Amino acid sequence: MKKLYIMENIQKQLIDKLLSSDLNRYPVSLFHGKMGLSIYFYHLYVIESNPEYHSKAEQLLDQIFQNDLSINQPIDVEDGLAGIGTGVTWLVKNRFIEGDLNELLEVIDDAIYRRIAFQNTPAHFSATELLHLTGYLYIRLKDQTNKDLQIIYQDLIIKILNMLYSKIDDEFLNEYFSFSIYHYQLPVLLWLFSHLLEAGFYNDRIYKIYPIAASRNQCDRNS
Repeated sequence: MKKLYIMENIQKQLIDKLLSSDLNRYPVSLFHGKMGLSIYFYHLYVIESNPEYHSKAEQLLDQIFQNDLSINQPIDVEDGLAGIGTGVTWLVKNRFIEGDLNELLEVIDDAIYRRIAFQNTPAHFSATELLHLTGYLYIRLKDQTNKDLQIIYQDLIIKILNMLYSKIDDEFLNEYFSFSIYHYQLPVLLWLFSHLLEAGFYNDRIYKIYPIAASRNQCDRNS
């Protein structure tokens, strides 16, 4: 009981510090900044019905789109534009905010398209960044009803898969004792590929990567 009280007190101190902090101090990042904090405060508001939490969540989100969003930012999920897109998608689909995702994310997706479509070498991106980007674009692909837009997102995913194919090595497929979005990529890879195979628009490339990942996963489980 005492430990629970201590944890609740620490959490309250953290929340109070976040509420009183200068928003400009934080990066835009989903993993480390305003986008992640906005989601955090939206959830806190649902749990505790404190209007101050809802106000802070909206304030963070407004600042991202009104002041911080730039097409020159990185496009990765962890710190860049795809992370903002992932966060906004989560908020809309879980009914924290309302809006047309294709309209809300048009600038972000256009910037990602330009950066990927004209990238001729995978050297600029790590394998983890490419994997997360593929996941984001697959989520966006599922939201498209326009055939032409579906083809655009499929083409982007195809290009990133080709980049990813040249990046995957044994270290990338290592199985760790605990899950980490940073290091333990094998389950993410297998989950994503299972959905892409169902989509069926680039199975040849996936089948070149999938058996390697699947066999490595089975070997790790048998060892």
